Amino acid sequence: MTEWANRWHALGALPFPSEAYNAALEAITRSFTDHGASPGSPNGSALVELRTNEIALSPFAEWELRAFVVSPVTGLLTETTVKETPDLSFNNTASFASFVNQNAAAIIAEVPGGDSHTVPLQFGGEPFMGGSVINRQDLWNGPGITNPDARFHASLNTCNGCHSPETNTNNFLMVTPRSPGSEAQLSPFITGTTVTDKFSGQTRTLNDLGRRKTDLTSLVCASTPPK
Repeated sequence: MTEWANRWHALGALPFPSEAYNAALEAITRSFTDHGASPGSPNGSALVELRTNEIALSPFAEWELRAFVVSPVTGLLTETTVKETPDLSFNNTASFASFVNQNAAAIIAEVPGGDSHTVPLQFGGEPFMGGSVINRQDLWNGPGITNPDARFHASLNTCNGCHSPETNTNNFLMVTPRSPGSEAQLSPFITGTTVTDKFSGQTRTLNDLGRRKTDLTSLVCASTPPK
């Protein structure tokens, strides 16, 4: 992890834009996109999961978020569940509220793995995690949720909740498609925004680039011996 962080950090020492920067960035990218990048994985692929946001396959002309993994049997992409996202039918239900209330501390802490808030395949004796989710600009909620911060973080971490007014991403796109020669626009969630909670009235500041910078700094600086 530290070596990986240092490779990204080293890009900052190169002039931008420049051919040297492009070459260094391509080398980092190829280390996980090239064939054979992960010899022990299916097809030698380092791809852990492919996530899509598409409308072409929807009979109702709605944007659908899905996820795929490389099958160890066929070597082809096969559909998997959308992590951290319950089936959309659970939105605004008592079941979702119970899940949030029972896991509030871990949901707010956003602790990955183990006994964390990871949405389970089943909850309350029935299938719970979604196989896909339609993006209707929904905010997740449920009757009787006791902690508004837990509701917010649970909604934020779903596939569709992140791409919604929950993060001031009102057109659902984190990176807006661009015309040739023009610059792509990033969503307010990425660059920094203040969001007013529709249900509690609380205001929260979101800045995903800032968060990523903090995470990278903690890795790089922690590995640098004091002078």
